[in-house]
Amino acid sequence: MYGVHHHLMKKTKVDMHWLKAYQFELPDDLFYQKANNLREAIFNAFGKYPTSHRAGRWGIDQRTIDWLIKNNFLVDTTIVPYKSFESSIGKLKPGPSFEKYNTNPFVWRSAKTNKSLLEIPVTVIKRKFIILDILKSFIGDEIFKKNKFLSKLSSKIEDVTMFRLSPFISKKKYSKIIFHSVASKQKVLNLMFHSSELTFKESPCTRNKENHKLVWDNINHIFKSVIDYGLISKGISECECLIKTNQDFLNLKSNPEK
Repeated sequence: MYGVHHHLMKKTKVDMHWLKAYQFELPDDLFYQKANNLREAIFNAFGKYPTSHRAGRWGIDQRTIDWLIKNNFLVDTTIVPYKSFESSIGKLKPGPSFEKYNTNPFVWRSAKTNKSLLEIPVTVIKRKFIILDILKSFIGDEIFKKNKFLSKLSSKIEDVTMFRLSPFISKKKYSKIIFHSVASKQKVLNLMFHSSELTFKESPCTRNKENHKLVWDNINHIFKSVIDYGLISKGISECECLIKTNQDFLNLKSNPEK
C-alpha cells in the first residue's frame, strides 16, 4: 500500500507564489490539481492508488479530508497531539494547532457524504509541568494561550517530542516514548519518517555520515524495542482494518472538537 505526502515544489511560477503556503491556503483549483496529479503519478508508477495521507507541514483541513474520502483513502495521519504550529506562518495564515487532540485514533467524517476515514495521530510524548496546568486552570486556557509570554513559556517547558526518525532524538527518549505508549495501552504507535531520511545526503537529517549512521542506529533500536514488547509492525493503511475489526473501534470518537 502506498501513501501521499503533499509539498509545494519549486517547479512553476505559480508554485513560487505559493511556496510557503500551507495546504489549506491553496485555492480550490490549485489544490485539486496538485492532489489529483500526485495520486495519478503514484498509480502510473506503481499500478496502485495510495490509501494513506499526511499533509505537508501538517496543514490538514476538512477540504483535504473530503478529497481523501472521495478518492478511497483509508487513513490520514497528520494530527500531532498537544502540538501547535501557529508560530510558523504559511503564505498568510498561521499553522494549525492540535493542542486539544490526544493520541487516540478517531473517525474523521466527510462534510459532504456519510463516509469517513480513520485518523491515526502521530505518536508523541509530552513533558508535563503541574504548575503550568494549575496556572492554566486558574486564569483560563484561552487567556493563557493569547498571552505571548505564557504561551512561549509553555511551549518551551511542556515540550512535545514526536515519535519520528531523527539523529537528534536519543535512544533513551525513543525507549521512553515506546514504554509510555505501551503502558498507556495506546492502540497504535505511529512512527513518522520520510523515506529520504534513510539515504545519505537525501535529507537535512542525513547530510553527514555521523547523522546518517545515527538514523540507522535509531531505527534499529526502535524496531528491536518494538519486537521486545511483542508488538506487530504494520503499514499505516493496514492498521485501519485492524482497528475496525477490534471492538474498541465502536468507541472511537468522531471529529473531536479542536
